[in-house]
Amino acid sequence: MKSGRGFLYLFCAIIIAGCTRYPTQPGPDEPSHRPTSLHQIYGTWIQEERVGSETVMLKSAGLDSDNYGFVIDSIGSFVERKNAGWCGTPPISYANFSGEWNAETDSLLHIDVAYWGGRTSYNIHIVTLTDSVMRFRYEEYRPDQADEYAGSI
Repeated sequence: MKSGRGFLYLFCAIIIAGCTRYPTQPGPDEPSHRPTSLHQIYGTWIQEERVGSETVMLKSAGLDSDNYGFVIDSIGSFVERKNAGWCGTPPISYANFSGEWNAETDSLLHIDVAYWGGRTSYNIHIVTLTDSVMRFRYEEYRPDQADEYAGSI
């Protein structure tokens, strides 16, 4: 009987150790530049390009007069430069719209901002972030969405 219990304890120890999550190298679809703190997102970001469903932004000294961009500050203020009206046919007129942001997780930002027709809410899911480049996907806002991203980084 004693050897049976010893085997059982050893078996349980192996199973528990096997289930422990250890950091690994990122896979091919897991970027290595995930945000680790929010200080990297503070500043002015200008749209560089769209790649599929992702938007690539570059950090800038200021907003461009005729390009999409936004400003994120450390106290939750958000300014978005975007279409000033409903028409998206060039030439496009741009305007700044004020709003707020908050971090749901270290890779999910909730945005609530004005636009020409009222107010809108959406999420930004950050895919990669460095001091000068941010790559993200816009996502529909759902109040329970943060639970899906908890611990995903």
